[in-house]
Amino acid sequence: MVLQKLRLAHFRNFSNLELSFSPKLNYIIGKNGQGKTNLLESIFCLAISKSFRTANDADLIELNEKSFEIHGELLSDVSVEHSLSIVFLNGKKSVRHDQKRLPRHSALLGIAPMVLFSPEDHKVTGGAPSERRAFLDVLLSQADQSYLYQLQEYHKILRQRNRLLSLIADSEESPDSLDSWDAAIVTPGAALHRARRSFLQNIEDELQQIYAELANNPVKLQPHYHFAEGMHIENTDTYLNALLQLRKKEIARKQTLIGPHRDDIVFQLGQRDVKKHASRGEQKSVLLALKIIEFHYLKNRKQMTPIILIDDLQSELDEGRQVNMISKLTDMGQTFVTSTDHINPRTEDETTFLVENGFVTPHQ
Repeated sequence: MVLQKLRLAHFRNFSNLELSFSPKLNYIIGKNGQGKTNLLESIFCLAISKSFRTANDADLIELNEKSFEIHGELLSDVSVEHSLSIVFLNGKKSVRHDQKRLPRHSALLGIAPMVLFSPEDHKVTGGAPSERRAFLDVLLSQADQSYLYQLQEYHKILRQRNRLLSLIADSEESPDSLDSWDAAIVTPGAALHRARRSFLQNIEDELQQIYAELANNPVKLQPHYHFAEGMHIENTDTYLNALLQLRKKEIARKQTLIGPHRDDIVFQLGQRDVKKHASRGEQKSVLLALKIIEFHYLKNRKQMTPIILIDDLQSELDEGRQVNMISKLTDMGQTFVTSTDHINPRTEDETTFLVENGFVTPHQ
């Protein structure tokens, strides 16, 4: 997939903007605070329906304005033209694909697969379990709308079940009233478990190979799925039994203690937990290997080349690694890179844009 044109209206610090892009490499350069990441953010929103920087769509509106619009024209791998658009007005967001309004914002996911490299990505290998769960959820939701549906169903039931646990703890409901909610939550919960574990099992060999090449280190890298509370869940029956075992504890805590919302993914390098014991360089290599896996997985599942977004490349890599990474990723698909300056060497297939105070101009 290639983003050919982008139009913005009142998005962040861009009042009105129209740009055409290279199908290969697009540099977005400028000093800090000028809007480089805002431009990358708009492209991400176009494909994922939400920002990677804020959960509040209203934050994306230009100061003193009441709405924003993002419109993109794309070309598929088989040269079919598509359009995507998002309009946020009066607190409501509408999304369109090829001029047809989509019933749900999340229906955008997977239409234009996208892989983001951001300075915040270090949290995937070194941060809280929620960061690793979010990484898997966004990836698998882009790859398969059925995963997204199960994820939405699960969280809807989870909210209801947690409310019920609070009522039971306050003696306003009977513990037996949990039975029907337990039966309801295990179906989407078990489906999410299966999808996540299957993904990790399927990528294990490729992840090891890519890491060894990136780090020039043959040490074994393995992903492990860790169930919350040490409860190993194989199917809906073992899931129900685990909920029954924890019922008293959950009532006392007023929250659901097991399930996909509490699980973690542990990356083990040799005998070491990457989060706890790997060096910063090792963590970077693991993360880059995961991102390359994400690209290949989406490309294979969607039969479509993902668009690559790289935010603030210079903050994480030295100049030599920057050049190598740009060369590798540009060969994979259309790439957008934000940077304070151009990264040499220049190529024939690149376009460079200079961002200054919300204005974007072609730059030689």
